[in-house]
Amino acid sequence: MQYIESKFDFAEALDTLFGHVLLLAIMWIWYRNVFFRCFAKLSLTESRVLLFCTVLLGALLGHVIDNYILKKKPHIFFNLLFGFGLYAVMTYISIKPQFIIITISVSVIIAFAYSLWTIRKRTHNNEDTIISTVRHVRKAIAGSKQIVSIGVSVIIAGIGIPIIFGGYLIKPTVQAAKTIDSEEWTVSNKVEELSLFFDEDRWQKASLTTKLDACQILANICRVEWGINNELNVFASNAPEFTFGYYNDHEHTILINIDYLLTAPGPEICDTVVHEAYHALEYRMVDAYLAAPDDMKGLEIYQDAAIYMQEFENYQDGDDDYYLYSNQLCEKHARVWAEYMTYEIKCAVNDYYEGT
Repeated sequence: MQYIESKFDFAEALDTLFGHVLLLAIMWIWYRNVFFRCFAKLSLTESRVLLFCTVLLGALLGHVIDNYILKKKPHIFFNLLFGFGLYAVMTYISIKPQFIIITISVSVIIAFAYSLWTIRKRTHNNEDTIISTVRHVRKAIAGSKQIVSIGVSVIIAGIGIPIIFGGYLIKPTVQAAKTIDSEEWTVSNKVEELSLFFDEDRWQKASLTTKLDACQILANICRVEWGINNELNVFASNAPEFTFGYYNDHEHTILINIDYLLTAPGPEICDTVVHEAYHALEYRMVDAYLAAPDDMKGLEIYQDAAIYMQEFENYQDGDDDYYLYSNQLCEKHARVWAEYMTYEIKCAVNDYYEGT
């Protein structure tokens, strides 16, 4: 059916263009705030340009298929979604390879089977005219396009739901320690699991989930050893470029930058986890300080906690001045303890394998 009027309507065309641009802007903001990751080693600007070109290419390809092959009004939303989905596949394939590969494979197989069934249906009906053949081919293309669009939507949903509702991309299979009384979570009991941090070959070959499991075990050990009275849940997700990880005391979570987890050596990740776990201890020290009677708050044991409290209230994150960030007492102490515990764990690992 011909949907374009013979007489060009400038007002209608302008209204359509405005609607498309508005939809693109909404989807761009949504994707940028929830999903966006830089591609490989490209800069932020270069990655944004690549995203725009990918979305534009997907929209143009979808427009050509809809307008000139299928002869129907283009589905601008799905055409734009395809471009965003293609960029998501390019940037998340290293993070969720099995999920993405399986989803794409299933979509392609179903689309191929549907196309084959649709085209063969013409033969079974003995419709040998060119017109009927073209109609069935168009139907196969349209159905395949919809199936692929559903596959792309599944990929985006599979990536986005954990981020939107959980605040993470990857979570470990190891559970956070529930109490501080467990004898399970000690360096001596978990030395084999902790050895992953210091075996470069194993670390580089390990999956993200395996790496994160080691991080969760380490966080559990820190909690039990230091007597922290809240869980320490470790996740991995997108984070600003120079942020290796951070601790969120409201949710009792340690978040590791997914790019850092992918590329950094094991000892550095070990250091980061201990560093962030120590921030949890600092928050509990502040709680103890606030709960102490006023005439006891001047005791030396509370002096660090009093400084931590002031620093947390006016925290310097290093975006404007790295010196102010690194010179905070809470950061100094976290660095010292992270370095010390990483060294102790490395020694324990070496002693274990030398004795076996």
